[in-house]
Amino acid sequence: MGIRDGNTRKLSDRVIIRELKENELGEAEMIVHLAFGTFLHIPDAIQNPAEKRLLTHRWRRNPEDIIAAELDGKLVGTNVVTRWGSFAFFGPLTVRPEFWDSGIASRMMESTMGIFEKWGVTHTGLFTFADSPKHLGLYHKFGYHARFLTSIMTKEIDRSDRPITNQKFITFSECGTKGKEKYLEECRELTAGLYPGLDLSSEISLVDDYKLGDTLMLLEDSKLSSFATCQNGPNTEAGKDKCFVKFGAARRDSRSGERFENLILACQSFSRMRGASSLEAGVNLSHSSAFDLMLKHGFRTTFLGVAMQKPNAPAFNLEENYIMDDWR
Repeated sequence: MGIRDGNTRKLSDRVIIRELKENELGEAEMIVHLAFGTFLHIPDAIQNPAEKRLLTHRWRRNPEDIIAAELDGKLVGTNVVTRWGSFAFFGPLTVRPEFWDSGIASRMMESTMGIFEKWGVTHTGLFTFADSPKHLGLYHKFGYHARFLTSIMTKEIDRSDRPITNQKFITFSECGTKGKEKYLEECRELTAGLYPGLDLSSEISLVDDYKLGDTLMLLEDSKLSSFATCQNGPNTEAGKDKCFVKFGAARRDSRSGERFENLILACQSFSRMRGASSLEAGVNLSHSSAFDLMLKHGFRTTFLGVAMQKPNAPAFNLEENYIMDDWR
């Protein structure tokens, strides 16, 4: 997030980059809300921050995944790194507004690049504001190139409607230990067909272990055809009365479009079952056919950002892939 202090070098040199501590989680969540709210001119930006949490569950899974910036004993910024097999991304990267333009964001980026190098991933990315030269310039310094826009799409869910029943799905949470192992392997096989080494196992397990939502799985002849990992409710990345798709994809073949459409319907049904008033999902506009299907089913763009990627290549952001995902 925003990156103002005239004594830039001295201030950034005083910053300590380290892991976030457990007793700082509440403050870290507040900084995220404050930074985004300030940049987007949202009144009461930090009101009810507990309704939507972006860092806490990821810290509990692995504290090393949250980078903290400390200045004179005070927490001033954080960044979250996420690995999906051979692909990784970061964000939200946020700094207290009073320390924007001080070099703190660059210090956290240096640490982030070191983590990605240690992981040995083949591709990395981020989601940022498409209309902010400051953000685009910062990330470009670290080798990231702006590629396709990403549409954050939302559909209101009428909870009084009868659930959509024509698309039956199973949920990851209802499977036993052996079933979960089986479906994790099938999810890995499906995503590897979209990009070599792409693996959502950690995301699926995170949602399951901390009861943040569920992963919906659609089968054809007992074989996985599509899946979507969703969060819903307060204290998740969705927020109160909302459902949010972190990642969803259809098996890549001649029937991908049909399978993706079935997955959209399943996500709507799940949202109704969980009592959500809205369903949110991100679609990179490189997936133009997937985007068209989202529009067909009543989704509308509520926010536009841009995917920046390193190296300057598509990875799994290809027209032939039917994917909804969110790198925030």
